[in-house]
Amino acid sequence: MEVNTKIKSVVRLFAFLWTGVLCVSAVWNLRMQDEQVIHVAKIQAAAFINKDLALRSWASSHGGVYVRPTAQTPPNPYLNVPNRDVVTTSGIALTLMNPAYIAREVNTRFAEKFNVRGRITGLLVTNPINAPDDWERAGLERFAAGDLSDFVGVFLTGGKRVLRLMKPMIMEPACLQCHAWTGIPVGGVRGGVNASVPLDSFLEGAARVQTHIALSHLGIWLTGLAGLAWFGFRAQRLQIAQVQSEVERQLLYRQATHDSLTGLFNRRYMDEALVRELLRARRTERPLSLAFLDIDHFKRFNDEYGHESGDEVLRGLGAVLRGFLRKSDIACRYGGEELFVIMPDSSASEVLPRLEALRQLIRSTRVVDRQGRELPEVTVSIGVASSRVGDCGVDDLLELADHALYQAKAEGRNRIVLGEESE
Repeated sequence: MEVNTKIKSVVRLFAFLWTGVLCVSAVWNLRMQDEQVIHVAKIQAAAFINKDLALRSWASSHGGVYVRPTAQTPPNPYLNVPNRDVVTTSGIALTLMNPAYIAREVNTRFAEKFNVRGRITGLLVTNPINAPDDWERAGLERFAAGDLSDFVGVFLTGGKRVLRLMKPMIMEPACLQCHAWTGIPVGGVRGGVNASVPLDSFLEGAARVQTHIALSHLGIWLTGLAGLAWFGFRAQRLQIAQVQSEVERQLLYRQATHDSLTGLFNRRYMDEALVRELLRARRTERPLSLAFLDIDHFKRFNDEYGHESGDEVLRGLGAVLRGFLRKSDIACRYGGEELFVIMPDSSASEVLPRLEALRQLIRSTRVVDRQGRELPEVTVSIGVASSRVGDCGVDDLLELADHALYQAKAEGRNRIVLGEESE
């Protein structure tokens, strides 16, 4: 069914669009979770770096901090300043820890406890341990070129993903005490402070969220498909009901207007159509012609071959009329073996040749009954009436056609007679 196919096509289209929208939404949300992992890790790394910068600034403002030297905190061999090592009046030996030394030790202990590693590096260093690696050098060169935005990278280290973030370290006046040798002015880029944050814990949390996102989108998708399926089912049911209603309406209309045996219109429809066509002929000033057809010796078919054979004759004659007449012509079963044809926009001179061809066609048509017997030749007598411009009424036309038919039968049947008062 064409409408049913359209409904299925619409449902498939919306299912395709719904799937596309949900896929785009899922991909976008999953990608946002990946970006959120990087964003949160950057925040943590930035907080760690800001702590380093604050600690370094504090230590620089105090010129460093004196502590007791230990195996873990020996005197800094790369710190060439006066009074690096002192002894208190009570005899306690102390060594000066410069800001970089302090930051390095704090970062070492922070990494052991929290697994976040920090580093201070620069392009100009005295301690080889502070020399930059390739990634750090790329960031330091970018800082030196004037781009002071955060330098970020994600690396796979030991089979685990790690985010590294580096911020520029600006030369302050207090820094010149230890780093004046670099020649970097106050406000210039002294180096960089970076932090390495493992992404495992963030990725695990993101994976759980992504699972929820995938499952929720799957549920929404299935719910949408179920809704579309319900809509398609309801639409098809409604369509079937409408089709059934239309079929029933057409069946009732056909039963009310058609003869069940011949398939032609019935007497009731003919009466209405004749009035309508006559009024139209008067309005348009066009001619209108009528024809009464009567099967010659029809009683013989019923008497000699049975009523079923007579029905076959009527059924065959109805088929001939439906195939021969114009679409504008209206063929009806008037009653019994009498048939009636309304021919709009046709004068007598126009319909007579057509009716003669019809008479010949009927005569040449062979009818076979249900028992396979070929019935005798079928002929018809035809009476014709014609109104030139609708100048007579329905009863007048019917009477003219009826008299013409009576005359055709009286003159020997199998012929056409035109009503005496017609053109």
